[in-house]
Amino acid sequence: MIVIKKLISYGGACPYQLEAITEDNKWLYIRYRWGIISYVLADSYESWMKELSDYTYREKIGSEYDGYATHDLIFPFLCDRIRFPEGFRIESFPEKNNESNL
Repeated sequence: MIVIKKLISYGGACPYQLEAITEDNKWLYIRYRWGIISYVLADSYESWMKELSDYTYREKIGSEYDGYATHDLIFPFLCDRIRFPEGFRIESFPEKNNESNL
């Protein structure tokens, strides 16, 4: 299981994107666009860009034009693969100062 140690950035829509560092110091990038949830786990952002390797996981979970993330839509597909920080919720536009998004 991938365990997130530090969130770097997250949010947005079309695509929703999340970047994080894992407990084993790998770079994790999650993306939701065109109804497809995907993520890549690489040694670093730079190494992934240099190799342009394929995504580690990719699955169609929404409609063709969907890119707006909600926790209820995305979390079920990732919860057995990625451990998010306690209380973190996947949302395209998290509210500022919302403790549910660390």
